[in-house]
Amino acid sequence: MAKPAGINASLMRQYSSGVKHPSANQMQKIEAAIKQIVIELKTINLYAT
Repeated sequence: MAKPAGINASLMRQYSSGVKHPSANQMQKIEAAIKQIVIELKTINLYAT
């Protein structure tokens, strides 16, 4: 998640563990990355013929 969001992996781990809290700007980056991942997942066809 860190790489798509453009956030340092160590910092992302601190956010996820609750050690640090992301700024509004960082939250926007994380949200955009999640939305992009969802879009990519929707394109996967597990039952391709």
